[in-house]
Amino acid sequence: MRHAFDPGRAVRHGWEAMKLAPAPLFVGALIMNFTQGGGGSFNNVGNFGDQGGNDWDNGGYDYDWGSDWDYRIDSALSASSGMLQNFTGSSDFDDPALIVGMLIGAVCFFIIIVAFFVGGCWVKVGWIRLHEQVITDGAGTFGTLFGGKDRIIDMVLFSLLKFCIVMATMLVAFFPGGLVLGVGIGLEEEALMLIGGLLMFFIGLPVMWYVGYGLYLGDQALVLEGRSPMDALDRTWTLAKGNRLRLFLFNFVLQLVAVCATLVGLCLCIVGVIATAPTARAVIDVGLTESFLMHTRGEEQAKTWKLVEIGGGLY
Repeated sequence: MRHAFDPGRAVRHGWEAMKLAPAPLFVGALIMNFTQGGGGSFNNVGNFGDQGGNDWDNGGYDYDWGSDWDYRIDSALSASSGMLQNFTGSSDFDDPALIVGMLIGAVCFFIIIVAFFVGGCWVKVGWIRLHEQVITDGAGTFGTLFGGKDRIIDMVLFSLLKFCIVMATMLVAFFPGGLVLGVGIGLEEEALMLIGGLLMFFIGLPVMWYVGYGLYLGDQALVLEGRSPMDALDRTWTLAKGNRLRLFLFNFVLQLVAVCATLVGLCLCIVGVIATAPTARAVIDVGLTESFLMHTRGEEQAKTWKLVEIGGGLY
């Protein structure tokens, strides 16, 4: 695991892979960023909001939790009412035409979300296979990138399984701290708010970290080893056992690369992010897949890979 998940080699070889197959890797990374966001397999599981703490309109920080949220909710309702009136000519929620319009809009929105999710799962299968193709053969094609239709259902089921595990873990891990925090907000007791926040930080985050890295290699196990969703879940949990700190350090370095690439893109008149973000995504994901393959297939087989030869060896 230590040699396989070497972040320096992963980044170096990921960059070499971009030189070997720039077009399919760039397009694939662009699609993955657009449909699923993030980089690597351990994506963010959600933001917990600013809790009313950051009040940029006042140029500082406003910790008046109650009044700040009241203001935000009232503003949101007023804005929603205005938008509905502009689109339907009425802001009366008892109007049947308005209710039908809202239902149709909700159904269309749901269909779009499902289409993006399924499309992202389809491309993800080909995306991981494309990594393997570039790693082993030194070349990659669009046919491989868009050739994952045979495992769409498995990827959809595995993605839903991961989502349910993450959401259930989040609910359990953050419930004690969230409960104390909620009571503190309701009573406007800063001590309770502080305790709640500390409980969420010291209990919730470690639990999410443990589970998140237990799922870190699931996509690769599903695609590259041809496993079923449940088998892939068992496989990634087994691979992560005793190696979570190594995986954390590996992912931490790769995410630093992504952050640096984003900053460079922002410096290039902001639009540069369109080029730097997908490039960083491709470098990171190829590096992760190569590390997975090296760990599961062994260094002897890895020595025969074209990317390893071009990238200067295993170390």
